[in-house]
Amino acid sequence: MIHDLLDDVDNDELVLYVMCYLDDIHSIQRSSKFQQVECRLTITVYGSVEDTTEVGNWFQQYEVYLQDPLVCHQNAPYYNPHKLSSEDPGTCLMLADVVDQSTSHIQLQDINSGLDMLDLLSSRQILDEARQPKAILSPLKKHQKQALTFMLRREQGWGAEDAHADVWRKIDNDLGRRLFVNMVSETQQVEEPPQFYGGIIADPMGLGKTLTMIALAATDLEEDIRATYQEWNKNDDPSVKATLIIIPPPLLGSWEEQLVR
Repeated sequence: MIHDLLDDVDNDELVLYVMCYLDDIHSIQRSSKFQQVECRLTITVYGSVEDTTEVGNWFQQYEVYLQDPLVCHQNAPYYNPHKLSSEDPGTCLMLADVVDQSTSHIQLQDINSGLDMLDLLSSRQILDEARQPKAILSPLKKHQKQALTFMLRREQGWGAEDAHADVWRKIDNDLGRRLFVNMVSETQQVEEPPQFYGGIIADPMGLGKTLTMIALAATDLEEDIRATYQEWNKNDDPSVKATLIIIPPPLLGSWEEQLVR
């Protein structure tokens, strides 16, 4: 169909910019093989103002009606034959201004839908139970071992290539191009996102968050001990065999009690 447009509109100034967006990122399965996924194709048409009506009529015969573009490739005067607009070049909007208005509206929609995805990441994932650290004598309960698993993963940074859910996911599209997909905002980018380490345990009061964090420090200590028996590269960052704990004064007694146990 698009080839017909280029053939029918006899003008070398006609330029098309094509972009492809994944419709349902969450349905993508982690696999090394190529897979078919539904996507949304957007086409932005640039050309001479004299061809505006002809291009509009061509799309209309296929019952396709042009909408405001989402991306500005060329900051040219904006004409849309399917929307009421001024034909005076001195009063028509520039494309960058139209895109700014459309983008701000889309971002509001992304934020609202992203809240549901945050709930999905935090509440529907079944976490494995971490191994009880040898230095911890008090038995950890199931939810504490799962919280320990969560924190150990978060200390490793983004899990874009891991099997478990994370904020970022690495995929390869049908053209073999590697993309990084944000599972919260559903945005895509070619550049690898900045690394981020750490997390938050936000269980209700009384579920043993203090013991969980002590177990995390004990697990890190075991990892440091094992690392001393391995070859150390002088170019590697030095390992700090200590954990800095910052807590408000009212909680000092609770921490001291848990450490004694």
